[in-house]
Amino acid sequence: MRRFIAACVVAPLLVVLAYRLVTDVFITEETKIERQIHKGRKAVENESILTVASLVAEDYRDKYGHDRSELLAGLRSFFQTTDGLQISITEVHVTVDDTGAEAFVRFSISGVLDGQRFEGLGSNGAETVWLRFTKRDGSWQVIEAAWADDE
Repeated sequence: MRRFIAACVVAPLLVVLAYRLVTDVFITEETKIERQIHKGRKAVENESILTVASLVAEDYRDKYGHDRSELLAGLRSFFQTTDGLQISITEVHVTVDDTGAEAFVRFSISGVLDGQRFEGLGSNGAETVWLRFTKRDGSWQVIEAAWADDE
């Protein structure tokens, strides 16, 4: 009877351990970054500043001179004027190197801005953003960003 009880306890633990190994340990860095990008998409759709903040490095600086606090303040302001944000990611290209990683993310966004429905931020409805990542405490964070058209 003890062996049966022990098996009932140990078997689920082994299944969970195997799952964690497959989903977290044996995946590529590119896949981990793609997961962070999709986590960011969900955070913006849910207007979760805290989740977005966890994805952005403390020493973030974009090519326009904005730091992390300015980025988050701008996003907070955007959330106050929009409703029903939906983001569709159509392409993600990730490259990992010795100093970090970069990603090009093509997406479209829609929602309601100041009471008016909008589709896309620009004239063509689809945008591409460039993101530079750094790995801190085992997690990938955005350290720099720019619109790909500005590159």
